[in-house]
Amino acid sequence: YVRGELCSSIRINVVTPECRIGPTVEVFGDVLHPKLDQGLVFIDSTRFVADAEKARRLPELPYVTVRLGSTAGVHFNADYGLAPVRPEHMAFYRRVFLHEVWSEPRLFPGLAKPVGLMAAHLPTVRERVLARYPFLRSSAFERRMLFERPGMQLIARTAS
Repeated sequence: YVRGELCSSIRINVVTPECRIGPTVEVFGDVLHPKLDQGLVFIDSTRFVADAEKARRLPELPYVTVRLGSTAGVHFNADYGLAPVRPEHMAFYRRVFLHEVWSEPRLFPGLAKPVGLMAAHLPTVRERVLARYPFLRSSAFERRMLFERPGMQLIARTAS
């Protein structure tokens, strides 16, 4: 929100071998289920949108919005960050988050244009990304305030 007006949004799902629920898993299950079978944990960032006019006036808006996925990756000690991305936006994810293409574009429910699956191995890319974009760094307090709620089961893994 900027001055009380919604300007951008993103949906974050934590996908684990025990809980394989997420929009990206539904579309790219053939790619992701074998990796979940290996015990990997994903942060599935979907439905990222930013008001085009506001993003022109506030060029940091997309970065601040996707920061939530980066923060979740640290909090939940995820192996990979996932992003279903339209082909014209893949360069942004490659440049900013060092994502790699895992699958060619497919139709995604509710979207008019196909998206490809991109992913970044978070333990490998984290420090390089943070060195370039230090504002993506988050504190333990911030992560607890975002992702821990009374009555919620914490699924975070301890770092190995």
